[in-house]
Amino acid sequence: MPNPFDAEFWEEEEGYLWAALSALFLTLLLDGMEEGTDALPPEMRALVDFDTLNRDAIRYAQDYRYNLISKISDTTRTQVQEAMANWIKSGDPLTVLESTLAPIFGEVRAKMIGVTETTRIFAEGNAKAWQATGFVNEVRFNTAEDD
Repeated sequence: MPNPFDAEFWEEEEGYLWAALSALFLTLLLDGMEEGTDALPPEMRALVDFDTLNRDAIRYAQDYRYNLISKISDTTRTQVQEAMANWIKSGDPLTVLESTLAPIFGEVRAKMIGVTETTRIFAEGNAKAWQATGFVNEVRFNTAEDD
């Protein structure tokens, strides 16, 4: 029987959560990278260094997994894993994910988590694409969810 007091138990749990979320994470990150490349002026798109972009994306994915996912409690892990997996499969809008997370975190925090996490990953993909040109040094994001 697994022992929840052993570090190995939690490492395995984190692996399960990452397995459930990694497809969505990678889809958002890759879509963000593609959108970021497409947002560049046409003459700059050819300057994107895809080796650098891919290395940065891998580092970001590793950091996301080990620094953010590891902070979620066991009960929350299970609930979020199930909610995200069902949302990914359904293809429903973000509001459906927010509604699903609301009983776990409360309505305001669920909306914040849904918006923040999907936006964070997508925007990081954009930024990675722009940085890979070697010419873009600064970016500014404006979202409809901000004041």
